[in-house]
Amino acid sequence: MRKKSLPTRVDLVKVHLAPENDMTGRMFGEWTVLNYVGSRQGPWFRCQCSCGYIGVVKGLELRRGSMSCGHNGSTYKHGLARRDHNRRPPEYSVWVGMRVRCNDPDSLSYPDYGGRGVRVCQRWDDFDLFLADMGCRPNACMTIERIDNNGNYEPSNCRWATRAEQRRNSKGLILHTRDGFTLCLKDWCVKLGLDYGRIYGRVRRGWSVKDALIGKEV
Repeated sequence: MRKKSLPTRVDLVKVHLAPENDMTGRMFGEWTVLNYVGSRQGPWFRCQCSCGYIGVVKGLELRRGSMSCGHNGSTYKHGLARRDHNRRPPEYSVWVGMRVRCNDPDSLSYPDYGGRGVRVCQRWDDFDLFLADMGCRPNACMTIERIDNNGNYEPSNCRWATRAEQRRNSKGLILHTRDGFTLCLKDWCVKLGLDYGRIYGRVRRGWSVKDALIGKEV
């Protein structure tokens, strides 16, 4: 009686349903595609180089000619950074900063993150998977934002956002509903043509947001 074969590494690491253009099992130069890991700005695949290195590579880069992890001097290094720049991708510093403020009690930002229970999901302990889920930053002005400011850093709760967008989602945000619309205080000031510093000063002195916006002191 034939022994039942043990599951392969490919079987063990599958974590998502593959897209229709799944490239699992295909070879691109010295890369062998192990499995599909996620989609953000296109599909990403876990690949193994002939040297033994395993990393996540964007499907588009495979089709464009990423041939190996870079051990043999090829253009692409580990599917993420280019040798001609000799540096990590910009998203790496975002990933490091996220983990430091959640995990390092010595960080100045820790009280606002790890100190109040904000965590990084286990999947994002791996930078390759973080990049596969988030994709590349649309531009250098953007950084990672949690949609629910009380939630964790995880794929369903994070997006790339500008600093201004992040400030409007901060835990100290002042919201006001008027005529069925809810906006932050700064957006109301812009909408009504009011000086934000003056209106905010009124609120700090104890005025209600409604009275501060119409200039009526309680």
